[in-house]
Amino acid sequence: MDLQTVNKFSSPDETRWNLTQPYYSGKALVATDGHRMMIWRESPTFPAGYVAIVKKQALPVPEEKGRVFPPWEQVVPSIEGAEKITVTIPRWVGRLKVTGKQEDRVPSMFDVAAKYHAAFDACLLAPLAEERVDMYLTGVLEAAVIVPAGVHPHEAPWMAVVMSMREDAQNCVKIPAGR
Repeated sequence: MDLQTVNKFSSPDETRWNLTQPYYSGKALVATDGHRMMIWRESPTFPAGYVAIVKKQALPVPEEKGRVFPPWEQVVPSIEGAEKITVTIPRWVGRLKVTGKQEDRVPSMFDVAAKYHAAFDACLLAPLAEERVDMYLTGVLEAAVIVPAGVHPHEAPWMAVVMSMREDAQNCVKIPAGR
């Protein structure tokens, strides 16, 4: 994981200007586009505020009046009672682009302990292509917590949160767990 990957979780939509750059909270570097979020705990040490990623460096950005980053800690779901699956995000996922258009979504499904299927837009996972990860899932329509495989979420150097989507299993690309 690096700064460039964190930056890919920022919103490309200029109308959502408070989400177009990562934010350093004093605890972690956080980026979100409203559908997914990356929290990187191995982050720079400087005052809280927005950050520009320039040539693999994080640089503080001057404050802008009215620009407020959302309360990101409130949207990180609890992993208590969650099912954990381990998966390698397929390489092809890395070639997908987030456009925000309904027709560009790539519904993908994960089987969770044969209890239910959790569906996500594979485009949202593109920055994690080829990463071996543990996904913590608490329900069909709940967000997933994703961390490096074999690391507890509270100790992980990074954590991603990805919103689920309503989708019938027959419309999804199946991504097998355990590979």
